[in-house]
Order: sequence, then C-alpha cells, then structure tokens
Amino acid sequence: MKIKTDRLVKDVLIDYYGLEGVDYKFDVVPVAKPRMTQQDKWKKRPCVMKYWDFKEEMLCLAQQMKFTLPDQFLIVYYIPLFASYSKKRREKLRGKPHKAKPDIDNLNKAVLDAFMIEDASVWSHWSRKYWADDPSIVITV
Repeated sequence: MKIKTDRLVKDVLIDYYGLEGVDYKFDVVPVAKPRMTQQDKWKKRPCVMKYWDFKEEMLCLAQQMKFTLPDQFLIVYYIPLFASYSKKRREKLRGKPHKAKPDIDNLNKAVLDAFMIEDASVWSHWSRKYWADDPSIVITV
C-alpha cells in the first residue's frame, strides 16, 4: 500500500537532494535494535536473537538484489497490523502513521547496522513508519 504523502516526499527528495528514486523492497518484518548487554554473550534473549536473524536476512536479501546502502536515502517501514485487532480497527489503522513502539530510531539503527560496519558515512536519511497488512521495508536511493 503506497501513501500519497510518500510520493510527495519522494519527489521532493529526488528533485532537491538528488536521490535517484529507485525503490528497494525488503519483505521482512521490521525489527528494532535491542539494548545489548554483556550477558547477551551467553544468555540468549529472544529480542536479541530476533535482531540477529533480522540482520542476517536483510544481508541475504541485499546480496540477492546487489544492494548497497548509500550515504543518503529514504526508508519507509511498514509495520504489521496485529491479528488480534478487530476488522474495523485494522481498516482504520491501515496506511496510517505508526506512532507506537518500536521507536523509529531503533529501527534505523537495526537497518544501518545490517548494511554497514561503520555508519558514520551516512550524512542524511529520512524515515517514516506506517501500519500495513504486509510488513516490509522500502529503501529509496
């Protein structure tokens, strides 16, 4: 599901900032980077294991697409609607901005860490997150 405002934002980013406007879609459930502790070396917490699986899956998909993360990009997260939500509530939320956890900065950290050893070269990125039926991550370069 595409959102009209995304088209406008993408047009501005393409025209003003010189992005190419090429979309790369990763069909994965977005995962936020958890706070790591020393115990994570031997005590495997589910959130940490989920993050490492996400990172590995993103790398595999990127290699298949021959994708490398540039130093500026737009990233849109499509967060899955909960199955426990009523049909009415799902319809109401579909395509709307996602204003709950996971935080967008932790989602960004997970994606940057998946693609880059040192993310200091990224000087500009724009992020958005929306509710959707099909979870995915779309990166526009």
